[in-house]
Order: sequence, then C-alpha cells, then structure tokens
Amino acid sequence: VGPALRGDFDGSAFTIHNSEKDLRYVVQALGEVSPSVARAAHAVLLRRVEQGYGDAFVSRMLDLPPLKP
Repeated sequence: VGPALRGDFDGSAFTIHNSEKDLRYVVQALGEVSPSVARAAHAVLLRRVEQGYGDAFVSRMLDLPPLKP
C-alpha cells in the first residue's frame, strides 16, 4: 500500500479482474453465510471490471474516480 499512496500503482501486480474472480468464488462458495463485507467488496470489484478497469492493478483503485451509488 505504501508505494500506491506515493503514486506508484504498479507495486501490486494483481489485477482488479483477478481479484473480482477470486472474491466471487469465495462469495459463491459461502452462499448465504458469506460475510456482508465480502459481498460488498465483490460488488465494488465487479463494478470496476464493468467500467473497463479489469486489467488495472488493484492498487490503481486508490487513483480511480469514486464510485457513484
């Protein structure tokens, strides 16, 4: 997180799309017992993928425009 806070968004080489996929699997596996925070985090990642940011690194999310409700 430190490098991203200084503007270096390439330190974490894990894409938003891969994060969304992994969290989707967790939420699906847990079903109804999935923690609400996991479902909320997945929803944010999915929206970023839908907006075309899927190939960006997760740390780039700190530099993206805020999501609108």
